[in-house]
Amino acid sequence: MDIKENRGWTVTTNDEELAYWYHPSALEVQNVGQLTGPCSSMVYLDESKPLEERRKFRDMVIEQFEKAYVSPLGEELMSQFKIETLEVPGCPEEPDTKVKITYYIPPVKPAKGRKYPAMLYVCGGGMCMANPDMFSLPELAMKFKCVIVAPHYRTILDGGKYPDALNDLHAGYQWLYEHADELGVHKDKIIIHGTSSGAHQGICLCFRLKRYGFSPRGCVAAEPIVEDRPNYHSMELADTMWPAAAAHLSNKIYFGENFLSPFLGPEAFGNRATVEECKGLAPMFLIGNELDTQADPVSDFVKKTRAAGVFTEVHQYGGFSHGYTSMPYIGTRGARMVDECLEECLTYDLRRK
Repeated sequence: MDIKENRGWTVTTNDEELAYWYHPSALEVQNVGQLTGPCSSMVYLDESKPLEERRKFRDMVIEQFEKAYVSPLGEELMSQFKIETLEVPGCPEEPDTKVKITYYIPPVKPAKGRKYPAMLYVCGGGMCMANPDMFSLPELAMKFKCVIVAPHYRTILDGGKYPDALNDLHAGYQWLYEHADELGVHKDKIIIHGTSSGAHQGICLCFRLKRYGFSPRGCVAAEPIVEDRPNYHSMELADTMWPAAAAHLSNKIYFGENFLSPFLGPEAFGNRATVEECKGLAPMFLIGNELDTQADPVSDFVKKTRAAGVFTEVHQYGGFSHGYTSMPYIGTRGARMVDECLEECLTYDLRRK
């Protein structure tokens, strides 16, 4: 195999090898040769570059995402949404730090006498992007007839350090819960959803909320990051979208002196939890891919949640790497499965009390 060393992990650079590992439909929709170049995330994670240069590159990536996720709803329907961005109080662990959120209320009203379900949406993007405009959240709100709240949590490029992002998400959930009545939301029908680093933080938020006595209806985590310790075979796989080297560097910057610390718990990475710590956790819907570097850690995490009696549903797609369920030009079965899991999570109360 033609490989290169990349900060201690092996990443394939040979198109023939990728053709061997990847699902044929993945090769049809991806420019494999382009994806085998340096992971774009490594650019805005490169601390040798000036911060403004990294932010500029990040903003360019966000702009590309916005173009890819242009809402198909049309101007007339969009004008009927209630969309507002505001600052809300910080969480109990950082009460003096206000948090920016954006919420979306669709023009479709619930049935008479009923309230909206709600979704706390956690943006993904390698702990470098937390801009809700990257994703078509109005379309998501219409599809599931729910209110969506998306916190603009602190990222690496904002100077964020652990647990800043988690604190900001906690604040967003707390605001949603406390303002449920004025938003027309049923307090007992709030779910958490995110992809990649958004799924990572979403799972961690479930552990944080459990500690504070909150019980979300469930968590739909697409391609979640649940582990930082690099002792898994899957972390050597040819993930062209988010290689282990990028994850390693992102974690190193965000966690600082806590990087790879044996004292980190499940509010840092889900798979740091013990079976006992998983007891009482919100229902978990986990969607991933065979060639994702997190494939093996997710399997470990699932063993713990199931041993703890937590409702856990898992879907893994063979021949695909990180990004399959989230990228509009890649997502097919994986993207549809995310929608199915969201529908299940919003419709049924699967908490095992």
